[in-house]
Amino acid sequence: MQLTESPFGMKDTRYLELREVDSSRIAPLACTLSATDQQDRLEQWDRVLGVAEHRTSVTDGLVLRFRLDLELSHALTTLIHAELECCSFFVFQLSLDSHFMTLTVTAPGHGLDVVEQMFRRS
Repeated sequence: MQLTESPFGMKDTRYLELREVDSSRIAPLACTLSATDQQDRLEQWDRVLGVAEHRTSVTDGLVLRFRLDLELSHALTTLIHAELECCSFFVFQLSLDSHFMTLTVTAPGHGLDVVEQMFRRS
């Protein structure tokens, strides 16, 4: 856990950042879901991503900002957990401050294409 400044230029805002990163674990770019389950998962992501207020590209991925909302934070963490079960190559970082939730999604190597296709959809 680390205390950092907001990535969106709000210098007076600080937030706790929780993330699991193990650089020694680089998973292959593969999804274990069936085609039908992949479509269902994309629809779930589309519903959540549809309320993102801002998207920014970063090295190897995207940063999405949402208004702080309890139900939305639950939906995000549930989807992140499910996604890591089938596509363990993604790295998710969810940060919350008093007004916003910031989701950073990255993937190694050619995974940026997958991140762009999946998380820029809405």
